[in-house]
Amino acid sequence: MIKRTLVFIILAGFLLNCKGGSSPWVWKIDGKKYTVSDFDDAYENYINLMAQQLQLSPEQLKSMIKNPEKSGIPEENMEMLRKLSKDNFPDQYKQLVLLNVEAKKKGFTKKKEIQSRINFIQQFYTASLFMAEKAEVKADDVSDDEALKAWEMIRNSNPQMRTIPLDKGLAATKQRLAMKKAFDRQQESIKDIMEAYPIETNPDFKLKDYIKKSEEQTSKPEDKAK
Repeated sequence: MIKRTLVFIILAGFLLNCKGGSSPWVWKIDGKKYTVSDFDDAYENYINLMAQQLQLSPEQLKSMIKNPEKSGIPEENMEMLRKLSKDNFPDQYKQLVLLNVEAKKKGFTKKKEIQSRINFIQQFYTASLFMAEKAEVKADDVSDDEALKAWEMIRNSNPQMRTIPLDKGLAATKQRLAMKKAFDRQQESIKDIMEAYPIETNPDFKLKDYIKKSEEQTSKPEDKAK
């Protein structure tokens, strides 16, 4: 639920900044035209976000949405894929637009706490996108020999895996190895960036003491009594 809310908020931010250009408009809401270009951009952002949540590439997710029966996922999850299709997106798009319109009219986005949250979400998402692009490793980047060696080790350590066909086992192993390589590359990149930007600590302010004091002040009375 938290992830879905985060995706909803971020996507709403994208919709606020849509620019239609010369693209034909589809809807006019509260005097503003929303175009085919706006719709296409919003859907692409939506798929990119959902793919990130599912730890897939956008291309992989689009392929699964197009052919859910061939995606290899359990039957109970196929309905989720169908709901992600572009055919089902218009209602979600309009809902997001209308909620943004109403929120702005009510002054919701001017609230200090809301601005603070939006700012953090923007920072969080910018960092996530930057690292995802910088450290991207695709399954195709993993060699067949590397995947086969890893798959044999998995089969030997877990007899239940021996019932899985070789092609599916290799595909899953390539994806797993790609994710591990991407994670390792991310950690290396973060280390390099941290070293490139030295952080100067204020000698007159003890952050740990501040955090401890803040936690003591916000702790519940029953916690203090224990």
